[in-house]
Amino acid sequence: MLCALFCQADHFFLLDEPTNHLDLAGPKELVAYLKQKKQGFIIASHDRTFLDQTIDHTLVIERSQVRLENGDLASYEMQKKRRDSHDIQQNAKTRHELKRLKQAALTKENWASQAERQKQNNSHADKGFIGRRAAKVMKRATALKSRAEEQIKQKETQLKNLEVSEPLSLNYRPTHKQVLVEAKDFSLAYENSYFHL
Repeated sequence: MLCALFCQADHFFLLDEPTNHLDLAGPKELVAYLKQKKQGFIIASHDRTFLDQTIDHTLVIERSQVRLENGDLASYEMQKKRRDSHDIQQNAKTRHELKRLKQAALTKENWASQAERQKQNNSHADKGFIGRRAAKVMKRATALKSRAEEQIKQKETQLKNLEVSEPLSLNYRPTHKQVLVEAKDFSLAYENSYFHL
């Protein structure tokens, strides 16, 4: 089937797990053939050694998008580790900044509440002065809070969506088989044969 596929010179062909049913010499022959091939091809395979020996571009579905990289699978994985490491660092910085912005927004909200309580608690003071000051603080706090919330939304969009392997958990449940029969030191005979167990 592979030979018939390779005879079609005008096609850009797809090899889906081509090493699956080959003998030990088959993958080597296939690698040698593909290396001298001038025509392009696409390989879908789990055989990493085979891929590293035959491909010069890697097409991967990563983070819900298709990524095309120059080089074999090993160079793609090295680049991916670098990108992921950079993204993890950026996410840590962004989360720290988000925490700071949320704390600042909370502080500004507390200013406004404190000014309002001061206005209500000072029954003997000049209500006009305290009211104007409370309104001014409230207006400033609201503006600062909305600006902080806008910055928070903007920062949240900068968080990278990293792929994470979920740990595999198995719900092992031991069987509760009961011993139905137990025998010790017994003899078993069958016609002219005798066994002692």
